[in-house]
Amino acid sequence: MGKKPLIHKFRTKLYFYIYDANSNRILRVDPIIYEIIDFYGVIPDSEIIEKFKSKYTEEVITKRLNLVKSFRKQGYFSDFRPTVMEYPLNKQEIKKQLDSGLEHIILNVTEQCNMRCKYCVYSGTYYYERTHSERNMSFNIARKALDFFFAHNKDSKEPVVTFYGGEPFLNFKLIKDCVNYVKKIAGHRNVTFTITTNGTLLTNQIIDFLSENKIELAVSLDGSRDIHNRYRVFPDNKGTYDIIISNLRKLKERAPDYYNSSVFFSVTVAPPYNLLAIDKYFNSDELVKGHTQIINFVDEQYTSFFDHFDKKEIESLKKENIRKFREIFKQRIIENVPDEFMKTFFQRDMLLVHKRFKGKLGDKIPLNGCCLPGKRRLFVSLDGKFYMCEKMDEHISIGDCDKGIDIDVVFRLLNRYSQLSLEDCRNCWALRICDACMVSAKKDNDLDLETKRKFCKIQKDSLHSALVLYTSIREQNPSAFDYLKEVKIN
Repeated sequence: MGKKPLIHKFRTKLYFYIYDANSNRILRVDPIIYEIIDFYGVIPDSEIIEKFKSKYTEEVITKRLNLVKSFRKQGYFSDFRPTVMEYPLNKQEIKKQLDSGLEHIILNVTEQCNMRCKYCVYSGTYYYERTHSERNMSFNIARKALDFFFAHNKDSKEPVVTFYGGEPFLNFKLIKDCVNYVKKIAGHRNVTFTITTNGTLLTNQIIDFLSENKIELAVSLDGSRDIHNRYRVFPDNKGTYDIIISNLRKLKERAPDYYNSSVFFSVTVAPPYNLLAIDKYFNSDELVKGHTQIINFVDEQYTSFFDHFDKKEIESLKKENIRKFREIFKQRIIENVPDEFMKTFFQRDMLLVHKRFKGKLGDKIPLNGCCLPGKRRLFVSLDGKFYMCEKMDEHISIGDCDKGIDIDVVFRLLNRYSQLSLEDCRNCWALRICDACMVSAKKDNDLDLETKRKFCKIQKDSLHSALVLYTSIREQNPSAFDYLKEVKIN
């Protein structure tokens, strides 16, 4: 007999469903097929009949088995597993992409920070991450990195330059010098500049510079005063909310058009979780209402941050928070009245399900959500080393400002990740809607299978919930996700 079909079963309040990985389709089935499908092709039909005869008649089971058999002939409920996992480009094609297709450079302009956020990845509570220091990037390093980037992005129509930290405005002179330098070397290309800031250092000089250069500004703000001040504090443990709000008001008054078009917010959701309160804040406070948010949870891997919590209790609270939030989102989107924070919170999972490619699973599978290291995002440390993105900050260098991107290292990394992932991924029902990348396997200066497996468990739970939510909504409003038509999966 064969293996279990590569499927995942889930239910809504109304119906039974099977997500079929080989076709990448969601199939509504009756309760009997839902129950027997796990055994089809694994044990003989006669044993399936014997197993379920106390619940259903032989005639009923036989009819369902024949129906499943008919579906399998059409390509559904197959036990097929791919055998190869590889990046779709060969070494020469990768070299070509990295020679002319770089899209986004991120300069780590400083390791200094005037705040000491308790959950910060650089706070000292994360075992494999650097901590804050007094070091800054020099213009010489920045210039060489920018020269390399603009010499290798001829095919990129809208290159992006981001300034990152620490707190980037502690090295404001370098930011100004870099922006002026890019304007000299970029020619007529439309360059987008972005900065992620804690929002405490917005002087009139900085505001005027941001506005004049139309720099997209991501301000870290976790919600109302009590929520934000719980973890986002100065070294003396004083909350930062009031000074940030004061600076935002000043920014809005001094450059209203810029504020409305170019300011968005980076929100970190931390325990004790209260998504409804955060949602209410971002949809009612006049300073932040209508602005885009980027939403993340505190990273739970390899950190002592959670040690002072009751882990079971806090995990239960997190799950219950998300469950309630999901139910409210479901009702609002069915009625076509979801707010932007809610849409953003669930957007990634809904995109993965809604925009999946429906077709036959081939023998080769791609590397989940892996981009080509260095192409989509090239992170530059302050000593000039290259990394694949800011989430791999100083983990596994792929080159430097002087020698450029090392194609051999990139190629080896892609192969290493595929070898690491193949056996688990080829047997996983979520292999076609999963967006795991190398970050999921990051551990110190290597990729680690057990680290990835911890991520995969969380990912599969999330995708199961996404399938339930998506189908529940479309049962009552088939056009509910039309708004995702123009949204891309990045």
